[in-house]
Amino acid sequence: MANIVTVGGEQRISLLAEEFVRTFSFGGDWSNIHVAMRVAINGVANTTSYGFFVGLCVGTTYTYRSANCIAWLGQQIGLGNLTYNAGPPSYYSFPSSTRFATKVGAVQTNYDSSTWLCNLAASGSGNRSYFGMNFWKQPSPWGRTSSTTILTQTQTPTNAAAAQADCSNSEYWTLCESQAAQAKYYAPSRITNTVPAAAYDTLSIWWADPAISLEISDIMVMRFG
Repeated sequence: MANIVTVGGEQRISLLAEEFVRTFSFGGDWSNIHVAMRVAINGVANTTSYGFFVGLCVGTTYTYRSANCIAWLGQQIGLGNLTYNAGPPSYYSFPSSTRFATKVGAVQTNYDSSTWLCNLAASGSGNRSYFGMNFWKQPSPWGRTSSTTILTQTQTPTNAAAAQADCSNSEYWTLCESQAAQAKYYAPSRITNTVPAAAYDTLSIWWADPAISLEISDIMVMRFG
């Protein structure tokens, strides 16, 4: 279960080898959704123990971390060493790759990884970074719902300067509400789902590191269609 911590008077969700899941108020009735977060990593050292997975699953019982996972799809952010940069301001840089994956039961199927830079603020800097993901449903050309493809697009700071700048309230709200504004954070991929697309109704965030935590100050999910 995620903990609530207070940083600089602000309450944040803190994940330490934990998964955060929430079912959408609109359930699986969506065709295009945007997940927006402001995050920071609480640590002062490099780590290889982390695992950062953001995606969609079915319900809140058999989620990504369950050996009986009904179905999950999403992205594994960074493959390899997570590097601490003292700055100032301090920030973390992920390896220049991300992996697209699905999971059913205890079996994760990994797709080709993509070269892509991700840098996120360190909590000690007092800053927060924007992290966003888009999901789109695209019906198959044969009209079979079970063959629907779901596209994903990840949006994060891709350089040190962006990670060293705080994502303000006004910038966060603009990025939440404007797909045009989101275009400056761009890393598209395509994943074919493993159950009928309408079943994906829950956000799943899994952070695996047991010593360095992921802090989330805001989460918003917008349905554009």
